[in-house]
Amino acid sequence: MSVSLEKAQKYVQRALEAASRQSVRIAAVVVDEGGHIVAAARMDGVGPLNLDVARRKAYAVINLGASTADVLRMISEDKLLPAVLNSEPSIVLLPGGVPIREGERLVGALGVAGAMYPQDQAVAEHAIAE
Repeated sequence: MSVSLEKAQKYVQRALEAASRQSVRIAAVVVDEGGHIVAAARMDGVGPLNLDVARRKAYAVINLGASTADVLRMISEDKLLPAVLNSEPSIVLLPGGVPIREGERLVGALGVAGAMYPQDQAVAEHAIAE
């Protein structure tokens, strides 16, 4: 079972609201467990590249099973991992990608881009917090 459209839209909306409260503009994308876009939005004034970066952050989470921030920590401990991951153009390994889980099962991911990386990560984490 993948993340539902209703939940995906809720996570995107929560991300936009959190970004607005921080006075930053972002793009947010939710993908399902297959990496397909379920919901997406780009705030006014956010460049179109950010929508793609948000999607690629979410896609990284689906493929690696962990937040992009956690993957970055793993990379710092494994000298071979960067070579493998940096060769894959479909993912972006910057903070702002978080898993969406139902129980322990990974059902989707949210990617946020457009602000500074720590803000992207904080917005994404807030958006999926229940």
